[in-house]
Amino acid sequence: ILGITRADTLVLLAVSVPVLVAHIVFYKEFLFVSFDREMARTMGYNVTFWNLFLYFTLGLVIAFAMQFAGVILVFNFLVLPAVTGLLLARNMTTIFAVAVLSAVIAAVVGFALSVPFDLPSGPAIIACSGVLALLAWPARLLHRRGYMRLRAAERGRRVRAVRSLSRATPRPARRPAPPTAP
Repeated sequence: ILGITRADTLVLLAVSVPVLVAHIVFYKEFLFVSFDREMARTMGYNVTFWNLFLYFTLGLVIAFAMQFAGVILVFNFLVLPAVTGLLLARNMTTIFAVAVLSAVIAAVVGFALSVPFDLPSGPAIIACSGVLALLAWPARLLHRRGYMRLRAAERGRRVRAVRSLSRATPRPARRPAPPTAP
């Protein structure tokens, strides 16, 4: 990372910015085609085109990034921030936001730790990204437990409310059974 020249940065930006713009503009199409192919095909989307376009743009950015950052760091940025986002968020927009935020935090913290401690910056960034993903897992478990407790408490309140209503409501008097014919 430290050996990247200004020209390398400009090349990477020239490739990454148009791809980023394309992914922002065609976000709904990529998401729709990726998650529900048959429905997209039924609604008239050219599924093959959108898949190829998505894979081409991702491959383009990955190929250029690997030249400058290395295979392991690029693989890290593809996987660990996405895992962190999936652990902490429930919808796709929030997952993307959490993933980008965790990648930026890992890059800044990892680089900031690598300079004073004379560590290689790539592995320091990967370690920070791994720590964020590992911290996201118990956070997800705690959130789930709190959510389950909240749901159980809410369910208990509803049951108690229904029981109190059934006690408060007078029951209709039983009518005698009609006489049966001999």
